[in-house]
Amino acid sequence: MAPDVAFTRFVTGLVLGCALGVIYGFLRPARRKKAFWADLIFGIFAIWVYLHYGFGVCRGDLRMGYFVAPIVGAIAWDRTVGRWLEPIFGELWQFLAEIGGLFRKISAKGKVFVVYSVYGDSRCYICP
Repeated sequence: MAPDVAFTRFVTGLVLGCALGVIYGFLRPARRKKAFWADLIFGIFAIWVYLHYGFGVCRGDLRMGYFVAPIVGAIAWDRTVGRWLEPIFGELWQFLAEIGGLFRKISAKGKVFVVYSVYGDSRCYICP
């Protein structure tokens, strides 16, 4: 195999590993409350990355050095840029939780209104 092909595949593995690092960093704040779902989502992405890398980029030429590259990329991302982005991802999850709470309040009011308008009386019912 030509050295430039091996280098290209290794660098692609590093980039895919960095993408896994971004996904892990984004899901890290969610692991505090929803560890199962965060791990499931990360696992799905990790499987896809390794299948795409192994059979798409490396064309089935499975070598040990190629499968180390995404791990090295993910660790490198987590130890450098990922540490800087951790507070930003935490704030983003808090913002998403606030939006979710707002939608829950709107949804609860909508349930009361719909049930009230269906029965047409002055009592308020809340659907379970």
